[in-house]
Amino acid sequence: MDFRIANVTDWRCRVSLEGNRWINLAPIPGWLGRCDVTIQASDSLRAADDTFQVNVVPVRARVFLPLVLKNRP
Repeated sequence: MDFRIANVTDWRCRVSLEGNRWINLAPIPGWLGRCDVTIQASDSLRAADDTFQVNVVPVRARVFLPLVLKNRP
């Protein structure tokens, strides 16, 4: 089987195919949005494709609890 990226609706998603098997997503730093990615799989006789959506959203703030140490006498 051979795989290829047939279409990406927004270049800022920075989608790549590694080793003809793995999809790598590395959006442009600071970019938020969505894009559709179409991957095509083919053998020597037939081809098929499928599309999925990538949503890049802001990271929510993490809440850290304070560390309380007990003094030992």
